[in-house]
Amino acid sequence: MGIDMFCEARGGSKSDGALSLSWYTKRIRPSNMPRVPFVRKGAAEEVFSGDPAAVRALAKTLKSGVSIPTVYVPSTDKLYLMLMPDSTYLRCQLRTRKIDENYPLVFADYWRGVKAAGFEAGISAALWWDSDTAYLFKGADYLRYSLKNDKVDEGYPQNIAVRWDDFADTGFSTGIDAAFRCPPDWSDSDSKPGDAFFFRNDKVILFRGGKVAPGFPMKIGDLFPELGTAGVTRVLAAWASPHE
Repeated sequence: MGIDMFCEARGGSKSDGALSLSWYTKRIRPSNMPRVPFVRKGAAEEVFSGDPAAVRALAKTLKSGVSIPTVYVPSTDKLYLMLMPDSTYLRCQLRTRKIDENYPLVFADYWRGVKAAGFEAGISAALWWDSDTAYLFKGADYLRYSLKNDKVDEGYPQNIAVRWDDFADTGFSTGIDAAFRCPPDWSDSDSKPGDAFFFRNDKVILFRGGKVAPGFPMKIGDLFPELGTAGVTRVLAAWASPHE
């Protein structure tokens, strides 16, 4: 069990302030075992495999500094990565991190209702919520997508500040870079099953029990010290992973 992220860093242990983009993973162990810190794994080309054109499309989007909304569906072990500059998306088997054949595909052609809602492009973050629900965020608005019915739910999009309590007070109601939710079998002393983390610029908030938890927002590096040491300034993609 763990958290996977693509992060943007500036400087870190180097003094030149150069921009770098790397994948980090944090493994979570049972409470009676040592916790494993974030570990740098490398760039997109080193982490994902599959058709070279698909891997290059992912790397190109990351290098542009644009967020990559991600939805991981535990029941199928499929990870969806949305490449918004091209309005396309990739799908991969998360255990192998191999991108499926014939991707990328046009996002609006396969995610029903996103075009009518004005979400065929420009989405900045996505959040898997449960076996039936994913949320897509764009600017100050969001929509709810039914994974069971494979379409946008009626009545969306809506304003983030209306549905997500305290987001306006924390500066997160006008845009989100990335988000992930802890699944039901999560085991970690710092978070609980159902907790959701949202990232915007160099800040992070914890959404617990229907509201932002006290003490948030925090600097990403303060909540995740290993990322702070690495000079991480933004999280571009994040998802909870069951795999080692």
